[in-house]
Amino acid sequence: MPILEKDFYELKGEVQSCLKYADELSKRIGDLERKYEGLYEINKNLSLIAQTLKHLENDISEVKETQKSLSESQMSLTKKVAELENAPAQETLANLKKIKIAAITAVATMFATGIASAIIMALTK
Repeated sequence: MPILEKDFYELKGEVQSCLKYADELSKRIGDLERKYEGLYEINKNLSLIAQTLKHLENDISEVKETQKSLSESQMSLTKKVAELENAPAQETLANLKKIKIAAITAVATMFATGIASAIIMALTK
């Protein structure tokens, strides 16, 4: 019996050692589960951040397109305002040219009429 008793105590020690190891493994598994849950939350938050960044990227693209459109509209309006501002000056310049041509034509007609009158008078004398 002493050998059986010795085997029993050895076996009992090994079982206790195995139970202690199983408890340690159980604690480690619990720690890993908590870490996994933390990583899952981080992953979920990163997904939300990525979606938010994508929306921001789309919003920035829309703002750039709107800004470009507004810039083109502003340039067009600036050109139209400049044309409207210059229109009276252009019209005045055109009128001055017409007056100049009319005056030169009148003076030339007066000289031509005078010369023609002088020639006619000289020929009729």
